[in-house]
Amino acid sequence: MTRQVSDLLGGFLYSNRVQAVTISAFYFCYFGALGVFIPFGARYLDHIGQDSVAIGILMAAITATKIIAPNLWAWLADKFNCHVPIVRLGAILALISFIVLSFVTSFVSLLVVLIAFGFFWNAILAQIEVLALELSQRSSTSYSQMRLWGSVGFIIFASAMGWSIDVWGISSFIPIMLVLFGIMMIVSLALKSYHHAEGHVDTHNKKGLIQTLKDRDVILFFSAFLFLQASHSPYHIFFDLYLYDFGYSSKIAGLLFSLGVVSEIVIFLITSRLIAKYGWFPLIWMTFAITALRWLVLALFVDNPFLLTISQLLHAATFGIAHAVAVYWLYHKFPGKLKGQGQALYSSLTWGIGGVLGNLMAGILWVDGQGAHVMFFVASLLAVVGLVVITFIKRSDELAVKH
Repeated sequence: MTRQVSDLLGGFLYSNRVQAVTISAFYFCYFGALGVFIPFGARYLDHIGQDSVAIGILMAAITATKIIAPNLWAWLADKFNCHVPIVRLGAILALISFIVLSFVTSFVSLLVVLIAFGFFWNAILAQIEVLALELSQRSSTSYSQMRLWGSVGFIIFASAMGWSIDVWGISSFIPIMLVLFGIMMIVSLALKSYHHAEGHVDTHNKKGLIQTLKDRDVILFFSAFLFLQASHSPYHIFFDLYLYDFGYSSKIAGLLFSLGVVSEIVIFLITSRLIAKYGWFPLIWMTFAITALRWLVLALFVDNPFLLTISQLLHAATFGIAHAVAVYWLYHKFPGKLKGQGQALYSSLTWGIGGVLGNLMAGILWVDGQGAHVMFFVASLLAVVGLVVITFIKRSDELAVKH
């Protein structure tokens, strides 16, 4: 009787519909935590006595872990087919890291704890991306429909954290992060592992990682997206200050930022259909072109509220479509036991290295806002370079996308 109940419960938890909800919930909490950490992490560090130089180093240390950690964890996950155990381990150790963080205040101790946090935190996303894509091949739920809940979580918890600071102060930062990590840990217990051979036949020749990385199209793809992500750095770092210098209130800046994320959520609902209908190359080419246009608008017309609003709506393409197409493309280009490593390399080479280089560029050109126009103009040029690079990728590969 106990065995029958266990089988029945397992059949329910591991059904495609429940797994889609589980993965969506995990995205919701994961990006919800980012919605708390990215805007308010530096403020917390300031609250416990760190100066601006120390804060910059501590935040950069977390970014640096993105270059190495995802690849190491993905190699382990693909080699031993243990994507779900690594997600669970990452969630548990991220939770423990933040528990320790609540007890330390010195720069050295904070540096050690935050590097550890970044190392474990960056174990998670590439594995969840693989699970979501595997499920999308086996069910009627597309990757984009699950991933959009991450954007919803980001908006909700970024807004909730702002409200919480007004009521309880920045001291509520740690408890909220701990709650989100705890929920992620619980949700991860319901995730299902997919074996590489289960109902799936690779359409590419079986290649090793090194052979795949030598592929001309893979090199061009990562290079193009490195330029694309580097071009986003001025927006990520200085958008709020840029608007402030032109007389926009913090409330307006917050609304404009939220508008961009909302447009991203809307486009995630239909991206898989767009890929299936138009193909990946026309969409990604358009995305790079729109990105260049978006940064050019910010460089030249930031004082025009209408054009500024339009530029935020373009976030649907510059991030939403770009990210979804990249994840789908890499899923097919890195088949079988390479899936996790493909997603991890995307994270480290584009978001990691591209982000670091873009941050340096933005910091050099900003100069207390005096070089803001030039900074966004250079960002536009970086997107154009990415556009030129992506043009040389073969266009014959079609993506099998559920819509």
